[in-house]
Formats: sequence, structure tokens, C-alpha cells
Amino acid sequence: MEQYVYIHGVVAERDRLTNHTKQYEAIRNGINQELSTRGGGSLPEIADSVKVEWGWDTPKAGDTATLATAQKAIADRIEAATPRDRTGFTSLLFAPAIQPVRRIIMLGWSDILYYVGKDGKKRVRSLVWNQILDEIDTNQDVDLTIICHSAGTLIAHDFLYWVFSGDRNHPAMVEQGIDPAKVTAAAANWRIRRLVTFGSPISPLMVRSAHVADKMAKTPPELLDATTLGLGQLAHSGEIPIWLNVWDRHDVLSYPVAPFYNGANIIDLYPDPSDSLISSHEAYWSAARVHRELAENWND
Repeated sequence: MEQYVYIHGVVAERDRLTNHTKQYEAIRNGINQELSTRGGGSLPEIADSVKVEWGWDTPKAGDTATLATAQKAIADRIEAATPRDRTGFTSLLFAPAIQPVRRIIMLGWSDILYYVGKDGKKRVRSLVWNQILDEIDTNQDVDLTIICHSAGTLIAHDFLYWVFSGDRNHPAMVEQGIDPAKVTAAAANWRIRRLVTFGSPISPLMVRSAHVADKMAKTPPELLDATTLGLGQLAHSGEIPIWLNVWDRHDVLSYPVAPFYNGANIIDLYPDPSDSLISSHEAYWSAARVHRELAENWND
């Protein structure tokens, strides 16, 4: 059985939507169109996939629903308190770039900080991980494709680590409202076919773990073991799992991941979907260049 999971990030600047189905459909349909030109198969319908919602003022977001509202309120107050640049040469040269970069960091980085913080992490994991574990039968053989964006890539990364690494903190799971028995069953029966990340801050946030920071500080730095994410074992279909990471240098929140891991098929894709500091972080969902490069590597 093949199952797809979509996990968004939270950027409060975006128009409020009741859910992220529009974004999920955009990337699903775009990849499908590219695959069809290559004689490939179709991705499952969005209605048949796990569609995660968190951090927005919607019923499905549970205790995380206040995040986007708080982000915008904080960003607006900071912006109102920030003095206008004086008209010196340096101000005229850099002012057009400073404000949008500051705002995307305030809005985009703060949802990441929310997740890595103790209380936010507990809320998000309880909501998102339980949604995945409840909607996909943990006692059935399943090949997973996870498609995720921004802070959603951190959530997916940590979820896969807790499922597949064997390093499971059962008391922490119980504290976060997660059934350890379901995680153990998922580890036995699920396999990873694809991990698709875009706009991901995984690389700079490796230092959130002192153990990983110590590895990176060695000369030369030690590579991380991608098999702990479930990427080291064949899918039930017999295919080799793959991690496809899409990033763009104009997106100040996205980074490559391949230089930091071994033990798996990991490809950093750089389709350069946007030249805008403002919109680059959200451009991945609907960018034809992203769909094309993902489709080219979809069955590798």
C-alpha cells in the first residue's frame, strides 16, 4: 500500500485559508503533469492522502491554532516600531532588501522557533504525529511518501527519526500524547519511499542537538546517518528510498541537506523557482521548475 502525507509550514503573511489543500493540490498536480509526459504513474488524489493542518486558526489545528495570529501581531508591532531608513547612500542601496528579509525571518523563522521550543514542540507533535498515526494503519505494510515545507520538514524529520531510529523516548511520547505502541508498530510495518522537503531549515538547525553539534565541530565534520530516518531499507515495493530536497538561495530559510548525511540516496535540487526575497519561500508549491525537477528524480 502506498500512502502520501503532506505537511505545510506556517507563514502568517500568506492569505488566510481554511486549509492548505490548494497548495497540496498545486504540487501534486504539477508533479503529475510532468510525470505523465514521461510515461510515469499518477500520484494519489489529495482526498486519499493525509493532509496535515497546524498553526492556523482552523479547528483541525487544535492547540497550535494561535501561532499564525501571534506571528503576525508580533511582526506588525516590530515593523511599526522600526525607524525609517535615512537617505544616505547605504540606506538607499540596501533598504529595499532589508525590510522584506526582516519580515520573512520574523514570520517564517518564528514558527520554526515555536516548534523547537518545549511547549510548541509538544503541541505540534501531539497534533501532527497523532494525525499521521491515526490516519494510516500502523499494522499494515505501507510505503510512505512525505511531502513537506519549511517547519513541516523539521516535523517530518523528527517524526521519521522517532519511528525508525530505535532511539525512542517512550516517556516523552506519553507526555506528548503519543501512543508508543503505535510508533513501534509503524516502525515494523512502514517503509519510506520518498521524503520530499522544500524551503527547509534542517541544516542550520542541526545545532539544536548538542550531540549533532559536536559531530559537526570535528575535523573533518562527521556525517549524519540517514538510515535513522528510515532511508536505509528498501520500500515494500522493492525500490530504494530517496530524499529529494529543493532549495533556493533567494529563500533565506532554505538550505541544502546532502552535504551532511550519508547512508541513503539524497539529492539537493536547485531549480531556482523565484528571484524574489518576499515570495521565494512560498514559490515551491506551484513552480513549474520545481515540479519538473521533482518528476525527473521521482522514481530514482
